[in-house]
Amino acid sequence: MTHPFRRVQRGQRFEMPADAYNAFVDAAEAHRVQREGVSAQRGPLLTPASGGRPNVVLVRNESEEDLPRFGVLGIEGVIIEPGPAEDGGNDAEFKRRPALRGAAITWDDPYAYHGRFVIAREPIGAGKIGYAVIRGITPAIVIITDEEHTCADTAPGSQVLQSGFSGGARILWKQPAEAPPPDGLIVRDGEARLALLEVGPRDRDRLPVRLGKAELIAQDRWGWRYPWSQRFMDGDPASPTYGLYFTPPEPLESAGVPERMAINRFEATAGEDYPGLVLPRIREGTIVELRAEQTWQGDTRFVFEAPTSPFFSAIVGGNDYSAWPRAYTWQSAMVNGEHDVPDPYGFSWLDFAWAHNQVEMASGFGSQFSPYGGQMSDEIIDVEILPIPSGQPVRMWIATDAFGNPWPRFHAANALKVTCKNGATFMTTIEQLEQLNGLAQLPGAGGGGCGGCH
Repeated sequence: MTHPFRRVQRGQRFEMPADAYNAFVDAAEAHRVQREGVSAQRGPLLTPASGGRPNVVLVRNESEEDLPRFGVLGIEGVIIEPGPAEDGGNDAEFKRRPALRGAAITWDDPYAYHGRFVIAREPIGAGKIGYAVIRGITPAIVIITDEEHTCADTAPGSQVLQSGFSGGARILWKQPAEAPPPDGLIVRDGEARLALLEVGPRDRDRLPVRLGKAELIAQDRWGWRYPWSQRFMDGDPASPTYGLYFTPPEPLESAGVPERMAINRFEATAGEDYPGLVLPRIREGTIVELRAEQTWQGDTRFVFEAPTSPFFSAIVGGNDYSAWPRAYTWQSAMVNGEHDVPDPYGFSWLDFAWAHNQVEMASGFGSQFSPYGGQMSDEIIDVEILPIPSGQPVRMWIATDAFGNPWPRFHAANALKVTCKNGATFMTTIEQLEQLNGLAQLPGAGGGGCGGCH
């Protein structure tokens, strides 16, 4: 077999083997890439960044306009995919020299290429292939909309990046404000300047989302899990929807997958401290910042932080007369057709179904029918603390006993039935009684005695 790199004499006829021609092309490309400031290793052009050198890739400009040097294209995909030749694939070429398809950033999907872009190292005509930086330190044209901005990312309808407080590239340096636009470039808003950027993977573990209707975590019984869908804010002060959140064309979302459902860290802390404790859920439609978090099993789950009030609306049910203070059944009130917290009887294994009235617990009465200490007048023979009527709405919260067990509590003024020696009775409340100096001062009492007894 003839060696592809054999030398020939002047005037000698020869045919160049394909291997030799491809080798010359690779050498020329390697020299060009090295001249642009990247590693000239044979093989894929996408090489690890080292020594401050950027990663450079081939990209085809699939927009309808010529791209200026240091302009930007969104990463749409690859030109040559791996796979069988009959399906249009080419494994060898994909592994040897990956090349990308570059798309224009349009208003049709303005956020499609956030954090997914390349910066041209040379002018690239429409439909042409050229070199672009995908990662590393590189000059770029950036529309500066605020001098305090520290990052840059794609902007709809623009061939260059736009500054912001977050983005896929960090601004290391930029031209002063009085500098002329690069190559006479005309931009829509702000000032286009040359800047030095560090392009890298954008921190995409945080995103704004809208919470859906929460579901109880039945297997753990400590809280809720939330479906979610990605949202973006309208930041244009001139827009009628300024400050509102809207749905992008193809939002990230939980899509009914249990592993994608979000957990509220505040609720998780309560569940860790008090197994069986369920706080009121976050309302459907709330916008929160979602974060991807690694679990101890190595999986990824989504969490957010939204404080939830320990108080919730409840309806008092029946009561147990066998103990003091009384223990009341209860049910969380309906809000927008839903309960704030789940059915309390689901927690019966923790004796969590019963609630206590804080007024009764702090009343000073020792039992249901005990006299009120030494403050009884001579005419009073009995004071009965009446139970809170079934169906009364209350504000409830969770308290712990001396052993750290969670118990529902509420605050409601009990009615008192006062019985005199002559059999007469009248009504008052515990709170009113505690504010007075003995029963002799109750309404209707007079002359040191109970007015209702005479």
